[in-house]
Amino acid sequence: MPTKFNIEDFKLPEGHDPHGKAIHQTMARLSYFAHKDQKYGLILPYTYHLADVEAKILLVNSKRDILVMMDLMGYKEEYSFEGMKNILKALALGHDLIEDTFVTEDTLAQLGFPNFFISAIVAMTKRDGETLEEYINRLIMNPMAIMCKKADSFSNLQHSLHDGDEGAIKRVKKYTQVLRYLSGVDKVSFPEGFTFGDAYAG
Repeated sequence: MPTKFNIEDFKLPEGHDPHGKAIHQTMARLSYFAHKDQKYGLILPYTYHLADVEAKILLVNSKRDILVMMDLMGYKEEYSFEGMKNILKALALGHDLIEDTFVTEDTLAQLGFPNFFISAIVAMTKRDGETLEEYINRLIMNPMAIMCKKADSFSNLQHSLHDGDEGAIKRVKKYTQVLRYLSGVDKVSFPEGFTFGDAYAG
């Protein structure tokens, strides 16, 4: 793994990747490099969270969920089912790149990641001055972003349940509400005063 970022070291191989292997492998290298010095909470490396979201994205989204998304977005002609699973795992690893690292939307384009994949990361990236409700309402316009945000929120919820700090209860309430909304249980509604600062960076 290089110690300094060189865009040539992280470029996707040329040619279509119907099984998503190159996308997943390249994103794994990029995300672990970009987040390598960051922490999740006070102790854990941020890469722990990325690996956890990667593991959960195929747990919280069923085979039917993925197939419906592929059909809705017209991806069945471009990618195999296994390929889309790899792409979703890559999205889980890269979901915080633009928000929390030096990587930009333009960087991802230069590296050769597909436009629809970049759009999902952009949809998950919080904007300055954006409320949580505004963020969720924007995110749900992107089906892949919904699938990844469910895994991200589930990961954050699980770890919040084990935390003993003063903000843990707020985070548990927040992620529970986010998951209920993303799963179609509730309409979006967040208590007044909830901010992104109440939660982990994810």
